[in-house]
Amino acid sequence: MLRGELERKPVPKRGEASPMSGLVLGVLTGIENQGQGLVAFDTSSVNMPARARTITPLTRQDIGRQVCLMFEHGDPTMPVILGLLHIGVDQTSVPVNEQVTSSTIQIEAKIDGERVLLEGHKEIVLKCGKASITLTHDGKILVRGTYLSSRSTGPNLIKGGSVQLN
Repeated sequence: MLRGELERKPVPKRGEASPMSGLVLGVLTGIENQGQGLVAFDTSSVNMPARARTITPLTRQDIGRQVCLMFEHGDPTMPVILGLLHIGVDQTSVPVNEQVTSSTIQIEAKIDGERVLLEGHKEIVLKCGKASITLTHDGKILVRGTYLSSRSTGPNLIKGGSVQLN
């Protein structure tokens, strides 16, 4: 009797999506403000990414990575992200569709215990309240603030093609 119950599968009505079973691989194409992932997968009946609940926390850096999906009650419109697919030592991401724009945030910091390298293509800005330090791609360093203090136990040198005070 139990065997017969296990072998019976619900037959979808005409026009309904067929039940999904097993593990499906997809791509994380975005993250909504509430933390829900947007995923694309081959068996998706729609060309748009589907909203997916997730078991694991997601970050913007995960966009473009492959994800392992299961479907609540076998419903292809209710994906659940079980985790991110990890491939070897270096993480590789698969190409993403047009849902991921060039404004996607990519952060890289190289820290080796002696040096921290932050690199930007156009500029790097450190900002706190009314104070900021801006480094531009053409070599300018802009320091702004309501109060600026420069102290040194050794020489405090100011060198330049020209030096202007007030």
